[in-house]
Amino acid sequence: MGEVGRGQVVDDLVPIRLDITVDGVRYVDAFSWGFEGDDRVTPEAFAKLLVRDENLSDAFGPRIALAIKQQLHDFVPFDFDRAQELVSGAGGRLGAAITNHAGAAKKGRGDPDTLHDAGASDTQLDQLALPRQENVQVVSIDLRMGRIILRDQFEWDILNHENCPESFATQLCADLGLPSEYVSNMACGLREQLYSLRFSPDGLRHSTYARDLDTTGVLRSLADTANWQPTVECLSKEDVERVERREIREARLNRRNRGRSDFDASPRFLAAGLGGTDSIAARMAGLRRPTPGDSDPDEPSSSRRSRKRRH
Repeated sequence: MGEVGRGQVVDDLVPIRLDITVDGVRYVDAFSWGFEGDDRVTPEAFAKLLVRDENLSDAFGPRIALAIKQQLHDFVPFDFDRAQELVSGAGGRLGAAITNHAGAAKKGRGDPDTLHDAGASDTQLDQLALPRQENVQVVSIDLRMGRIILRDQFEWDILNHENCPESFATQLCADLGLPSEYVSNMACGLREQLYSLRFSPDGLRHSTYARDLDTTGVLRSLADTANWQPTVECLSKEDVERVERREIREARLNRRNRGRSDFDASPRFLAAGLGGTDSIAARMAGLRRPTPGDSDPDEPSSSRRSRKRRH
């Protein structure tokens, strides 16, 4: 997380995913990169160090740097405070009234009648009494590293800045006894999904705080239990080879479809206007985007492990 202005919380960690093949050697990696930072570590400098540390061919360097730049260029930081206002329906005269009401309420002089006059509904007035809005979405994990596949799904409040993918991944891997290299890959996958959900056309259109709760019982059915728990599967050597061939085909197809090179085309970077000009995502996307020529992203902020495969 970062801060753009005083008290303004922004998610500015960029999920970077590499899937590059040079002369029959495939390099796969995933990590997080700070969107805003100084120029101590550029994509070119990072790629050079990575090539040296992993004993890769020098031909990997420019392609790694280009893949990082492309993903940084497509990224838009997520402003949690702005999202709270948009989900609450704050805008125009009502938005100004809400802001004034919040300041007066801190001094014990808040007047709900002022908000009624500005057009606030009873539901919006009820929401103002809450500490924040929430938007709970289902997030899933389908992660393979080597012969091990981890699958899970759970609910995640995408409007709560205190929900940290890196902390969640660290705890889940510790609970399941998985090696540390799973943490950065899992956190990267979570950030990709959260990015897609937050900037989808309908991802932030409504708050889920007041939704009806299921009161049929506290115990899940057997079918639900199987779907809402982590599972770890160990593949055979033949299964691994088959899965890797499928992954390579999908990566090539995605690159051709997107006209990009060397980075995985997951549905996280929404190039077509961030869900339309009238979406909440589009109204949040007024922050500066770096160009592929920029060279000032900060050093990656999460631990990183890589995989190399020869085909």
